[in-house]
Amino acid sequence: MRPEIHIVSPSPSLRSRLAEAVSVGPFSVTSAVASEDDLPPYECDGNVIIVIVAVPGSPTRRVGLVRSLAERDGARVIVCRETGQSEVRRIIHAGAWGYVLEREIEQTLVSTVHAVAAGQLAIPKQDRMQVGSPTLSAREKQVLGMVVMGYMNCDIAKHLYVTESTVKSHLSSAFLKLGVRSRSEAVELILDAEQGLGRGILAITSDERDCHQA
Repeated sequence: MRPEIHIVSPSPSLRSRLAEAVSVGPFSVTSAVASEDDLPPYECDGNVIIVIVAVPGSPTRRVGLVRSLAERDGARVIVCRETGQSEVRRIIHAGAWGYVLEREIEQTLVSTVHAVAAGQLAIPKQDRMQVGSPTLSAREKQVLGMVVMGYMNCDIAKHLYVTESTVKSHLSSAFLKLGVRSRSEAVELILDAEQGLGRGILAITSDERDCHQA
C-alpha cells in the first residue's frame, strides 16, 4: 500500500518543488498546504501517513510542529531544511522520521519517503552523529545549569572562579552539542521533560559547586 503524502510549507515554490520531486517516484501527493492548520483530516488506521514539513522560523517552532504532527494519529514526519546540523537531533527526538536538506530535495526526497514508508529513520549521512544524546562535560553541565537558574555569564564566572571568556567557550561548545543557538533555546530544551536532559544537567552536586578548576 502506497503512503498518503501531505506537504506543509508557506512557500508556494517550495511546495511545488517538493510535490514534483515526490511525483518522480512511485508516489503521489494527497495535499500541499501552507499551514498545518490547512491539512485535511486523515487516519493512520491501516495507512501510512507521511507529512513533509518545510517551514521557516526557529528550531523551537519546528520541534513543536513535528511533535504535534507526530502525535496526530501517528503521522510520520519528514523535515526539509536548508541545513540540519544545528537541530537534527532535536527534530528526530521530537518524533520526526526523516530529514532532507533543501539543496538535495531532487536527489534524496524519494529515497527518504521510501525509507520512512518502510518504517526506517532517514537522515543525511553527515548528520548521523547528531542523533544520539549529547555528551556534555561536567563543566558544561555546570554552566548550563546556572544559565537555567538565571545566572549571567559574569555571575557564572565569579561562582566558578573562571574568566567570562571561559564561560562563553563552555556555552558555545554546549550549544553546538545541544543543537541550540541561544540561552533561551537552551533553557527551553533543558526544561523540556520529553527530551530528558534536565536531570543530568540540573543535578549540580556540592562537589561540583566547590570545583574551581576550569
